Amino acid sequence: MEHSQSDNTIRSYVSDWKHFVSWCQSNSLPFLPAPDFVVALYITELAKTRKVSTISRRLLAIKAAHLHSKFESPTASTVVRRTWKGIVRTKGSVQSGKAPVLTDDLLRMLEKLPNGARGVRDKAILLVGFAGAFRRSELANMKIENVKSVRRGLLITLTRSKTDQEGKSQDVAIEFGRNEDTCPVLALEHWIKLAGFDSGPVFRRITKNDRILESGISGQTISRLVKKYASLCGLNPHLYGGHSLRAGLATQAAINGASERSIMKQTRHKSRQVMEKYIRDANLFRDNASTYLGL
Repeated sequence: MEHSQSDNTIRSYVSDWKHFVSWCQSNSLPFLPAPDFVVALYITELAKTRKVSTISRRLLAIKAAHLHSKFESPTASTVVRRTWKGIVRTKGSVQSGKAPVLTDDLLRMLEKLPNGARGVRDKAILLVGFAGAFRRSELANMKIENVKSVRRGLLITLTRSKTDQEGKSQDVAIEFGRNEDTCPVLALEHWIKLAGFDSGPVFRRITKNDRILESGISGQTISRLVKKYASLCGLNPHLYGGHSLRAGLATQAAINGASERSIMKQTRHKSRQVMEKYIRDANLFRDNASTYLGL
């Protein structure tokens, strides 16, 4: 049971549950089991300052804690469900995802790379993350022994990902780029050769004096890296993060006319609903009437 959910999911549940318990204790209210009116009051209080997505996650944590302790979840009651529906209608449920890094943005980021090992590593992260539509956790967990050179580029095997928690593995193909300076295949091969390791994490920590360590980087490092280069390019770093490279591949490919099937093949999305968002956003700028105004 402990391994049925990802570590990130468990950490989120623990943090959210602690917040609920603290709120209940400060208001002298029971929390396990929690009456439905307590949960309704809690999410009403959250609605004053929190996003809909945050409140939704807190409800999931409350449900998980009750089920784990063999109590009936109060989140299923009519009181909680109607309160939640009212919050959603009042605040709206539009999700504000990270902005996609498009090709032009990426090229500008590459111009800001520093010299030395850090620049080589960061270049590989940006190019491979973009071309492979990798999640930040997938980049952080990528292993050298799972990177294979083939005639047309690289095959990278993911042994575990967000949508593959059972570890059945997925192969991601990355073809050679048209330009040597921006080729993701050559960038990754250059980095692996420079790092000098035969196995273990592909992307590793680097000290201030440019020494490459054995330990790998975290997904949070990927996010900070994207924000850093976005800022250096004059972009708002708050709008970008680890997901921006993955979102960028999907959006840019849709803008350039790639089929939905080919995009989903590269992003490994199982749901068309998620993919349709990228395609819809891309199509808004294709043959747009505002381009004919002569402004």
